[in-house]
Amino acid sequence: MALTKVIGRGLGVQGDTAAGDNAAIGFTSAEGLILTGQGSTSDITVKNDADATVFTVPTGTDDILFPDNAKILMGAGSDLQLFHDGTNSNIKDAATGSLNLIASTKVQIQGVNGETMAKFNEDGAVELRHNDVVKLSTEGSGIQILGATNDVARIAFGDSDDVDIGFISYNNGDNHMQFGTNTTERLRIVSGGNVLVGTTNQSPA
Repeated sequence: MALTKVIGRGLGVQGDTAAGDNAAIGFTSAEGLILTGQGSTSDITVKNDADATVFTVPTGTDDILFPDNAKILMGAGSDLQLFHDGTNSNIKDAATGSLNLIASTKVQIQGVNGETMAKFNEDGAVELRHNDVVKLSTEGSGIQILGATNDVARIAFGDSDDVDIGFISYNNGDNHMQFGTNTTERLRIVSGGNVLVGTTNQSPA
């Protein structure tokens, strides 16, 4: 049997509530307390005593919408904070411990369109990507710097004025390695093992 009680402007406590209920509080033995609403913008709006919106459930969705700068706080000291400040989305650990991302096999950082920017594999490689292509990958013996087939894999050394003032590069097309300083190639090791210093001429007189 449903228990109904009129409160204020007709909000009632009853059994299970249904789609289309304008405003109802109900309960079931499985779901417990049920709050149902129906509005043109939001089905449910929760406000504080200053009449400011804490969060809403947009009409016809199962989403929860928090306004800008409203924080989801977790922990006795509100240490973990999730919020959007109007420009940036933030996950903040305000305590002295670590912010840990835990997954059973891998953790990925992706762009909004699904491109992978970084991947951290459990018991495996850490991959950094450019345009969803792996450019740096860790392995058991160190790291790999990867270029495309017949392309150049490059390590650049720079400063705020020039990001490529020094470099080490490997050309996967003809398999030679270059060493450069002050933006200029200074030494080359060709595929056969010959070392060229201050020149790229492999057949000097």
